[in-house]
Amino acid sequence: MNFMPLVFMFFFLWFPSGLVLYWLVSNLITIAQQQLIYRGLEKKGLHSRKK
Repeated sequence: MNFMPLVFMFFFLWFPSGLVLYWLVSNLITIAQQQLIYRGLEKKGLHSRKK
């Protein structure tokens, strides 16, 4: 899954810049939101990052 950003980079080269900006900001917000959720779950002992 580490190669997906490279694939998307070439895919989005031909898209309007507003769409790419929306995609980028949306993904950054989603990542931040997920980190906050995981931190809350770890504090409650309901989730562990280690497998």
